[in-house]
Amino acid sequence: IAYKAEMDEVRRKADEKIIAEKKASDMAVLKDKISAEKEREKERDTANVAREKERIAYKAEMDEVRRKADEKIIAEKKASDMAVLKDKISAEKNSEMERDKANITREKERIAYKAEM
Repeated sequence: IAYKAEMDEVRRKADEKIIAEKKASDMAVLKDKISAEKEREKERDTANVAREKERIAYKAEMDEVRRKADEKIIAEKKASDMAVLKDKISAEKNSEMERDKANITREKERIAYKAEM
């Protein structure tokens, strides 16, 4: 009976040792998994930050392209407006000159008619 009890104690201690080693092994595996997951998260975060920086740079570049295109359109519109304005001024001057010529001609005719009378 004493021998059986001693053997049971030896087996129990051996089982406890095996269980402890298994727990230690499981903990090491779990630590490795956690470490690997943290590393993957870190890599994902780094990649996300890089993508976000690229997106911001691309957006800034596109904003600059749009701004330059808008400036060009505005400059062309101003040039077009100036050309239209010049044409209107020129047409108004020509119209004034035609009125002045017509007035001078009428005045000459009036003076000539007076002279005849």
